[in-house]
Amino acid sequence: AWSPDGRKIAFVSTRDGNSKIYIMNPDGSNQVRLTSDSVMCKDPAWSPDGKRIVYALYENANWEIYMMDADGKNHAEITNYPIRTVYLSLPDACMPYTLEYPVHDFSPAWSPDGEKIAFVSTREGDYGIYCMNTDGSHQERLTYQNSGCPTWSPDGERIAFVLFAKKEEDVYVMDTEGKNVKNVTSTLCTDKNPAWSPDGSKIAFVSARDGNNEIYCMNCDGSNIERLTFCEYEDFDPAWSPDGSKIALVSTRDGNNEIYVMNCDGNNIKRLTFNEYSDTNPAWSPDGKKIVFISDRDGNNEIYCMNADGSNNVRLTNTPETDEKNPAWSPNGKKIVYASRSTNDSEDTTWDIYCMNASGSNLRQLTQSAANDFDPVWSQDGKRIAFASDREGNSEIYIMNADGQDPINITNHLADDQMPSWYSHPSSAADLSILFYLVVIAVAVLLIFLRVKNRRNVT
Repeated sequence: AWSPDGRKIAFVSTRDGNSKIYIMNPDGSNQVRLTSDSVMCKDPAWSPDGKRIVYALYENANWEIYMMDADGKNHAEITNYPIRTVYLSLPDACMPYTLEYPVHDFSPAWSPDGEKIAFVSTREGDYGIYCMNTDGSHQERLTYQNSGCPTWSPDGERIAFVLFAKKEEDVYVMDTEGKNVKNVTSTLCTDKNPAWSPDGSKIAFVSARDGNNEIYCMNCDGSNIERLTFCEYEDFDPAWSPDGSKIALVSTRDGNNEIYVMNCDGNNIKRLTFNEYSDTNPAWSPDGKKIVFISDRDGNNEIYCMNADGSNNVRLTNTPETDEKNPAWSPNGKKIVYASRSTNDSEDTTWDIYCMNASGSNLRQLTQSAANDFDPVWSQDGKRIAFASDREGNSEIYIMNADGQDPINITNHLADDQMPSWYSHPSSAADLSILFYLVVIAVAVLLIFLRVKNRRNVT
């Protein structure tokens, strides 16, 4: 969790035995532990002024909300709800039978004005969202169905949250009193594989909302949803070309998984791979000239590369005892990161993140955990890699340095988080460089024009 001024990051680590809260500089230096040895802690959240941190602490079989100064001093308990007791009357029992259930308060979130804290609690038997003053007073329940992950709107007038149904999870928005609840993702299906357009204005994704998996596109605020593919088979794995004009995808429309490319509006779809095996996970090179992908055409899943028109297929990895997936190019086009696991039953079969040169040489393992690490994607500056991992029990999004060091969990809640995608801000360094040169050219043209005009006036 970033501090409001962007100078510190609070995070949870088990490096000293159980989960504790630490802070560090954004470059990973000056790591300081804030909580003690004897307790487990999670869910740190900064106050808007950056002076305090609220968090969840596990003690006496319950998670409770605590608060401390940003330097780890003055710890104070904010919630202290008693163990929930249920009395059952059994037919053959002389006395009522007593069941005791622990109560958990966690996932605290500050309001933008710093006066309220929303949190999740099980105190009434299910997961509900509550709100209280920062001193713990006036605790009120806002939701009355299984829900979690509260997030305040920037103006502090609304709270977004996730409602957990039997087979679906939808995002809702409500006011701060728990009223005016609105479902903002109301499809009774799964939407997945989000892919940002290079300019950050669009998101392509996969949805089965019309019966089978198809490619859709929407504005980044969720508006203007358009269906791009129309066939009775499966279309998935969308990947934008670097210039935003095309989308590569996988389709089963010709009998098996093959890679296709189409215009960004869904027109002019063209098949790129032609074989009886499975080709998936297309990823464009930064210059838009090549596409890497996964194929089992030689017996197991390996990484291949081809020209953007489908020609010149080259195998990059040759590891018969492992499977590969999720290849992603580095921004400079020199490296490829991907996930790999052993197919040998006598060895560890979890997914780990690897990196190699674009030619397939200089293979290095970046992660090595007892869990699954997958879905790696590079940051725009090539210094960090985001990925998904289930190392803490469920799938969460992590960020690590490009060499695999300092992994940090940046999502921390009950639901599964996968398929990270970095946002490409229009004011990136590359865009600013282009803008700079355009300004220089414009100034030069203007100076030439003025000089010619002055000469004419003189004559």
